[in-house]
Amino acid sequence: AGREADDIVNWLKKRTGPAAATLEDAASAETLVDSNEVAVIGFFKDLTSEAAKQFLSAAEAVDDIPFGISSSTDVFTKYQLSQDGVVLFKKFDEGRNNFEGDFTKDNLLNFIKSNALPLVIEFTEQTAPKIFGGEIKTHILLFLPKSVSDYQEKLDNFKNAAGDFKGKILFIFIDSDHSDNQRILEFFGLKKEECPAVRLITLEEEMTKYKPESDDITASKIKEFCNKFLEGKIKPHLMSQDLPDDWDKQPVKVLVGKNFEEVAFDENKNVFVEF
Repeated sequence: AGREADDIVNWLKKRTGPAAATLEDAASAETLVDSNEVAVIGFFKDLTSEAAKQFLSAAEAVDDIPFGISSSTDVFTKYQLSQDGVVLFKKFDEGRNNFEGDFTKDNLLNFIKSNALPLVIEFTEQTAPKIFGGEIKTHILLFLPKSVSDYQEKLDNFKNAAGDFKGKILFIFIDSDHSDNQRILEFFGLKKEECPAVRLITLEEEMTKYKPESDDITASKIKEFCNKFLEGKIKPHLMSQDLPDDWDKQPVKVLVGKNFEEVAFDENKNVFVEF
């Protein structure tokens, strides 16, 4: 269902083999890390320990990432571990993330969820299943044409803000010049010429959209917007037609999203609204 070939292979391996492959030596660990975009290895001196059992339980719950487990001294040495640990290896961003905390299934799953996707993921046909199928249901989107001169600067600003919100908000970049993405712009009420632009959406039972107060695409402004959202201080953005200049010139006034609340709920008047 829209998964890439690698995801299907990993899913089949998980369903037909052990949740985590036993890595007997450094070479087998290196093969696992080098041949996958993301891989997770559990380093446990005692493979029957409670921590190792929690790790295997977490591995069983994740379909699309390969897991390995090892008690080999060579594997510990190769990846600079002196005690039990879990490491997520990836071919982007930091390259690896070391788990810190108590070895519980939930803690491990949260760690994997927070680190398995890039800080900023470009929306494409291939990445869409990971974006919409993931557990993070709050997404902030940067609509940015790749053709603009300051493209990399704006993308870097967006990325610099993303690290603070790992596991809470998914940061997504959309090339607003690409014809395949025009329907997404329309969904957010945006035109190509209005980009670059930032929007936030929650994909719960009701999709709710939010718009930053500032159009500045800087790391500090994006962080401020995300923090205000998480604190519940941002009102949903109701898309609206432009308010006509003569909206109040006739006996029957024209209401759009921008002036609806002010006019329809005016306590000094009796208002009848026809939809």
